[in-house]
Amino acid sequence: MDSTDMKQQIMEQGKSALMSLEQSKDEITEVARSLKDFDRFIFSGAGDKYIVPLISQFLWRRLSDRPVDVIHSRTLADYVPKYVDKKTCCIFLTQSGKTRDTLDAIKEVKRKGARCIAITNLKGDGGVHEMCDIIQTHTVTYPERATPSTGTFQASLAVLNQLIIEAFGTEAWADAHMEILHTVDRLSTDNKLMSWSEKTAEEMMKYDGTSFYFLGDGPRYPVARKAAMIMWYEGAKHDACSVETEDFVHSLIETLEEENKSKKPLVLLQPLPAHLSEFSRDQLQKIKKMWSERAPLFIVNPFEFCNAPGGEMGDLLSPALYGVQTVWLSYHFALKRGVDPGLTRMVGKIRSGS
Repeated sequence: MDSTDMKQQIMEQGKSALMSLEQSKDEITEVARSLKDFDRFIFSGAGDKYIVPLISQFLWRRLSDRPVDVIHSRTLADYVPKYVDKKTCCIFLTQSGKTRDTLDAIKEVKRKGARCIAITNLKGDGGVHEMCDIIQTHTVTYPERATPSTGTFQASLAVLNQLIIEAFGTEAWADAHMEILHTVDRLSTDNKLMSWSEKTAEEMMKYDGTSFYFLGDGPRYPVARKAAMIMWYEGAKHDACSVETEDFVHSLIETLEEENKSKKPLVLLQPLPAHLSEFSRDQLQKIKKMWSERAPLFIVNPFEFCNAPGGEMGDLLSPALYGVQTVWLSYHFALKRGVDPGLTRMVGKIRSGS
């Protein structure tokens, strides 16, 4: 059923992230030193490589006082901001190095004089190598065959976060980042986490055919988005949508009204209470209470399986841990549905430009 050997790639994702930092450390350091020469920044990508900078923007805004926009590559290609000029640095993320939307966006911003850097898993010539300065990611399995990428996602996130930390952070941030990555490596093969994901997927099968909500706050919301729009859609071939916790009370909470007979399952990415303001803690408790009383509720909390840095550093760097747990959950849910978790024909056609 797992024709692309996705399970092995999930188990290797932590090693791929650590290997990327080790083998590309000189490239990361060189680029980091040059970032202070620019006034404005754009992070861009497509698919899950658009989701990576949606996570990292929180770290950037904590450590840097320079403005950054996260723009999908297709949007950037079609609607280049007026401010883009030679003092703008655009950082692109692409697994294949040949994503049509990303190549189009690079051409457009280069016309306006922007510097372009690409974080890519593509080795050799061609694609972004002909248009950008390159930071190479490295995966234990190359190239990754599973369409919902795992190692390249973690490797890209690790490289972008490390780049930000080296440019604007401190040694304490760098140490916390390395601790997170070693924890990602341990969680990727953790028997207790894998057992939890398999049992939880079995419970989720009671609601097969019902759309799932994935809920995340702040830097965890992009992980919820990846879980729903990539891991559930592409991997499990099942309907799902992602929702930001910050907007949840103002929208989907009404799905619990009595006249709405469809009580959809909610998958909640649980932050540590210390990461939240008092108001956000209260809102989270209300959501959990209301949903558990009227509809299925599933909690994703990697801190049940590991220790990690606390406080602000743990908050901003922890999305990588939620990425491990959600990918194992989607993998087992796909298998229980009887579908291949790593095989998606339509996405392959889109990515190749067909």
